Amino acid sequence: MRLIGPIREGGGVMNYEVLESFQPVLTKITERDESMWQRYDYDLLRERTEIHSLAYISDGEGLLELNGARFVLRKGILMYVPPGVRMRITTGKVNMLRYFSVLFHYGELRWEGADGVWQDTTHAALPLNSVYYVEEYPIVLDIYRRMTEIWDGKKPGYMWHCRMEFMQLLHRLMRWMLEDSQEGVRSAALVDSIIVYLRDHLHEPFDRSAVAAKLALSPGYFSVLFKKYTGCTPIEYVTRLRIDRAKQLLMNSDMPVGRIAEEVGYADPLYFTRLFTRETGISPREFRKL
Repeated sequence: MRLIGPIREGGGVMNYEVLESFQPVLTKITERDESMWQRYDYDLLRERTEIHSLAYISDGEGLLELNGARFVLRKGILMYVPPGVRMRITTGKVNMLRYFSVLFHYGELRWEGADGVWQDTTHAALPLNSVYYVEEYPIVLDIYRRMTEIWDGKKPGYMWHCRMEFMQLLHRLMRWMLEDSQEGVRSAALVDSIIVYLRDHLHEPFDRSAVAAKLALSPGYFSVLFKKYTGCTPIEYVTRLRIDRAKQLLMNSDMPVGRIAEEVGYADPLYFTRLFTRETGISPREFRKL
């Protein structure tokens, strides 16, 4: 999979931190075709957009204007329009623009142990550029067609299924953005190797400088690169891995809590218990009873 672009700089970078808290509410999924363009006389104008839109051009050509900035639209382009902008899309009767569109609101739900913290981000733009050219045209087109078919069918659970397809689309877009170049591919492979190393050495004390040195990276670049691809710092990721491993040991063994703490890299059982409780909302002993 590869993303060619972005055509315009200045957006942001999707990562797992964004996706993990992202809670979309889809309001409309549709295919914009000739009937729509005839209704608007081939000139769709919104003085101020009220909702997020992520659309994919399936055929034709046109022009997108966002707050005065212009972008040529053609087959294979993915365009993102946030709320609060002046948007105008124009096309002609010849080689008329056709595209699939998902309209949505979203909020962010972050978990602090067992407590969920909701943030209303209705008018906040996602970390995306306005226009991308996607080389993997059939894959993206298939996702949009499936979403449209599910949405129009209105069978039980259609909202959930559409939301899952939409999340898969964003995940693909995120990976394409991060791997958009040979350097991006190498960086992604490097982060994968870091994760394998961390997973295999959970029982050892975590030393950022030592791990970075094994990979011939500076500690600062190591942290920046890791967070760019995973959405969290190395120590946050190690903590997640350790807590997950501790859960497995609590469920599948009779090992004492103190011994489990050692197995996942914590010499102090009391500190491990406090950290486990903070991350899960319950103590290790309570978790074992579930």
